Amino acid sequence: MSTAFPKQCCCGLIGLVLLSATLSAQQTTTTTPASETTPFPAPPYYGFGGYGGGGYGGFGWGANNGVGSTAAGSYLGGLGMAIRSQGQYNLMTSEAAINWQEADRRAMENQVNWTNTYFEKRRINQAYKDSQRGPRPSHSDWVRLAQDTAPRRLESNALDNVTGQIAWPAALKADIFAQDREALEHLFAQRAATDGAVGLDNYSKIRATVDSALEKLKQHIRDIDTRNYLEARNFLTGLAREADFPTS
Repeated sequence: MSTAFPKQCCCGLIGLVLLSATLSAQQTTTTTPASETTPFPAPPYYGFGGYGGGGYGGFGWGANNGVGSTAAGSYLGGLGMAIRSQGQYNLMTSEAAINWQEADRRAMENQVNWTNTYFEKRRINQAYKDSQRGPRPSHSDWVRLAQDTAPRRLESNALDNVTGQIAWPAALKADIFAQDREALEHLFAQRAATDGAVGLDNYSKIRATVDSALEKLKQHIRDIDTRNYLEARNFLTGLAREADFPTS
């Protein structure tokens, strides 16, 4: 005779086994010490916007949804860092612009100060020169100065304007000046006869003859003492000036 368990008994036995296993698992979970399941404390979260899950801009991300914890947290963390970098760039750019404007303003002030200093120095220099120059000469002073600096004409004992006779200095009586003396005596005799109207041709001849005599005098400067040399040179230049004046 075979013995068979009814179907209801088998189901009840299986249910008791599952219940026993569940209770055993719960007991194990509740009685296991925390030091055995978590040997080290969880690291703090250094998320975007502050340490320990602090919020930035009112978002308040915690340890469970910070950077690296989830895909969404990583995306939001990277976005926040990009926004923060952009803000720092804008801040640094504005500070650089302010510094540039300040440097430009100071450069303009320096240029204005340099210009003012330059013209002030010129004014002081001109004032000093004016104080050293003394009073400006009047018209009569200019006339007197012109008369004093005008070339002196030959005295009548050196050149007779009536006859044209010339009294030569000692240095010009040398034989090397004989041809020049003869030419000048003839030209000044004609000048005296025409009351000083020498004409352009005779005027040019007087100038050329005087230049020739001066060149010969310069060539013999070592043969003539200083006093006689200066006397002869001044006499010749005086003859050349006399051609510019009338005889009377």
